[in-house]
Amino acid sequence: MGRKNGSRKAREMLPPAKKVISAPSHMSYGSEMELPYEKMEPRQKAAYIILNKISGSYGYAFETFSGEGSEKSSEAQFFLGVMHLYGYGTEKNEAEAFRHMEKAYAMGNPNAAYYLGLMYLKSIGTTHVGFKAMALFKEAARFNENDHRAQLQIGLMYMEGIGTAESPKDAFKWIEKSAQHTNTEAQFILGQLYKIGYGCKKDSSAMVYWLKLAASKGHQGAQILLGNIFRNGDGVHTDREEAQKWYDIADGKRSAL
Repeated sequence: MGRKNGSRKAREMLPPAKKVISAPSHMSYGSEMELPYEKMEPRQKAAYIILNKISGSYGYAFETFSGEGSEKSSEAQFFLGVMHLYGYGTEKNEAEAFRHMEKAYAMGNPNAAYYLGLMYLKSIGTTHVGFKAMALFKEAARFNENDHRAQLQIGLMYMEGIGTAESPKDAFKWIEKSAQHTNTEAQFILGQLYKIGYGCKKDSSAMVYWLKLAASKGHQGAQILLGNIFRNGDGVHTDREEAQKWYDIADGKRSAL
């Protein structure tokens, strides 16, 4: 299915504060990642460099994953996809990123599904194919039940009717999972779902809880929304002092902690 505009309630949601592709995280690696760096094999070192964003060593990582045998290694293909996607140790090249990630996925790399899903969703190195993106995100979420990024994307696609029919109930379910697994953007969105009653009953207490959780982690959109809610008495008692507190935090004039 193609892109849809979603329901009126969904369009009432504030846009996410950031719409970016997350750098590598929630990848599944064995106990070898716990070894001291100096005892790691070259590809273990290269993976460590990328996972920990050691920018001064990106060149080493790229050379290592491009070396002999890389065409037969799903791990090498996955990391080459990531490096071409972000320009780690090489020039950014979306077509190459997609080629390597698709190959990694075909070879059974469990971490490739999420990134390939994003590429199909956002037309990165390929054309937009919504139903493929949805299937890949769900595969990523099945592989790692704590993958809050995949859970959030599934929820947003159900909310916006991308690659599937709009489903407030399913949108809420997946965004709630992501929020429970500490995704700050999902916590911000979940607070808004409770605010407008999208896929759930309106719940002012839950709205404030999730927005404060996101706001306390530095989410500026949540901080501003809390300011508006307390200023206008939107589901809560009007509290100008509390409203100003959140506006000040959003402006960087005071700490959220």
